[in-house]
Amino acid sequence: MHVHLTEPDKAAACKQLIEQLHQCHESGLMAKYTGMCNDAKRALDQCLRQERLDRTARNREAAKMRDAKWTDAQKKYAEL
Repeated sequence: MHVHLTEPDKAAACKQLIEQLHQCHESGLMAKYTGMCNDAKRALDQCLRQERLDRTARNREAAKMRDAKWTDAQKKYAEL
């Protein structure tokens, strides 16, 4: 399951792919249910996955920085 696609800030990088998928789905039931939109969906899934991986990497780096700051604070406190 991916992020709710109507929230503009969560999927800004994939906006064009989201619009393509919506247009494909709106073009008719045959396109939606016979697999004609599968390429658009796969591209969107890849984009959202990459966005999630990038966000995870940023969060991991931020956590490392917070952990290092906390460790330094503990060392300074232990020296008192």
